[in-house]
Amino acid sequence: MARFQSPQDKRIEIALARLIRCQLTLHDLEADVGALVRIRQQLPVARFLDEIVEAGRRNAGQNLLMVDVSTRPSAEAPCSADISRAAEPGVPVSDATIGSLVTNIAETIGSPPDGEVGGEAVMKDAAPAAPTPKDAGQPMYRLLVPNATADVAYSYQLDLSREPLAAYRIHAISGLEEIGLTFDPETHRLHGTPCVEPGQALQKELEVVLARRDNPAVRVASRLSLFINPHPRTLWKKIEPDALLEHRKEHRCSLCEAGPPMVLAASVRGRSHENSGAFREDDFHVGRTADGSWTVVAVSDGAGSAKLSRLGSRIATETAVASLLDALGNCRAELDAAVAEVVQDEDALARVARLEKSGEAMLLEPVGRAAFAASKAIQTKAGELGVEEKALAATLMFAAIRRIGDDMLVASYWIGDGAAALFDPASGAFHLLGEADSGEFSGQTRFLLSQEFPVDSAWVAIGKRFRFRCVPVSAVLLLMTDGVSDPKFGTDNALRDPARWRAFWEDDLAAQLPLSTPEAELGAKLEDYLQFWSQGEHDDRTLALVRWA
Repeated sequence: MARFQSPQDKRIEIALARLIRCQLTLHDLEADVGALVRIRQQLPVARFLDEIVEAGRRNAGQNLLMVDVSTRPSAEAPCSADISRAAEPGVPVSDATIGSLVTNIAETIGSPPDGEVGGEAVMKDAAPAAPTPKDAGQPMYRLLVPNATADVAYSYQLDLSREPLAAYRIHAISGLEEIGLTFDPETHRLHGTPCVEPGQALQKELEVVLARRDNPAVRVASRLSLFINPHPRTLWKKIEPDALLEHRKEHRCSLCEAGPPMVLAASVRGRSHENSGAFREDDFHVGRTADGSWTVVAVSDGAGSAKLSRLGSRIATETAVASLLDALGNCRAELDAAVAEVVQDEDALARVARLEKSGEAMLLEPVGRAAFAASKAIQTKAGELGVEEKALAATLMFAAIRRIGDDMLVASYWIGDGAAALFDPASGAFHLLGEADSGEFSGQTRFLLSQEFPVDSAWVAIGKRFRFRCVPVSAVLLLMTDGVSDPKFGTDNALRDPARWRAFWEDDLAAQLPLSTPEAELGAKLEDYLQFWSQGEHDDRTLALVRWA
């Protein structure tokens, strides 16, 4: 290890003095100049600074680095008596004092007198004996390799082609098994999946035996320095919200209804909310008409900046579903008559076109009124609580689904981010049920507020968000908040790509969930799936899907 020579750079000494004072202050301790000097003498600063340099080299992307560590740095010397008396005992150290103090430290470090200094006994273990000549024989090398991350596959080929190690090969490395790594002496590759205590970093110094290439019997003991970072997911905390807060919500919820159609939905609190002790702000709600002909599903994401958005998302989903179910029940006869007339058409394409035309005409109003009712309910609740409407701001997407023979009718509304789509696993056909309201910056979107229903053009605004589709019954309805759509799709263009939806269905949902056998436990399994890890994506996650067997 290279010696960080004394006297230290004045900038380093200033920084150290301020660091010591700051740490003491955090623990309600004060230090005068004399105490500060004595504390500084007792700290293994040289080794600490050397390790900073080594860590910097490891993280600078350099290849294998060999460092001679046979000569150990001597201890730092205590300071002279007049420094200890630079201030009266009990007087805190000021920034103005630090400059002159540092100058004195720099002048005196490295040449301590023996015995006592200024009436203060020098600590016996503050200055260990310098290495004897027998320590300075064969050099000991420290081999530095790139940092590893716990639970993430690691592979690095050690390069001994440069001097002074070109004449050696690595014979063995001890201690790898306990951290989940192995070493291949033929390829000089260090590989495996590092394991450490969850949430803990580990600096591992491994014993290495080097053997000369021209004479394997000649061996040299060395060390390999490996730093293992904790996996980011182990650093997140799970903090409960303040027990005094009202409008509480479970951190996780789900349901699985066999149907038909099968409805599977789940919502989980995101890691960012767990870490900050916040509630889950997402929500969903499901309902069916009395005769079971229509199924209505709603999903909502409460605004992160709105203090009662967890309440707003619940009100939005429950109100939209209830309003639409009520309207569908009231116009049941009219809808049944229209459907009965259209299904007589034997031309499949013509039948689908007529169903979509009739559906758009008949369901725009019920769907639009359901969205408006949800917005109105949020306004009413805000008035009751004496807060602004935006305190309950939330997105909203909902859809009503009905089967007609081999076709499925879907009427939907969508405001905000997230994603709502129909995907047919059988054919790969895909329909996005609107456009995500993404702002200029991350996290920006639109919410179900009264301003989205202007008095003079409310139905125009509703019409832009309304969709009606007639698709094969093999299609699946998918509604999700941005906690799912952002990590799985990332961009608006990706949301429009059928290939991405096929990959999401085949590689995520169908591969990880037994969707063909609906059971009560399937809801809990969806909750577990929603705990997937995606770097930088830790929002609440809600997903609902509807399909016929």
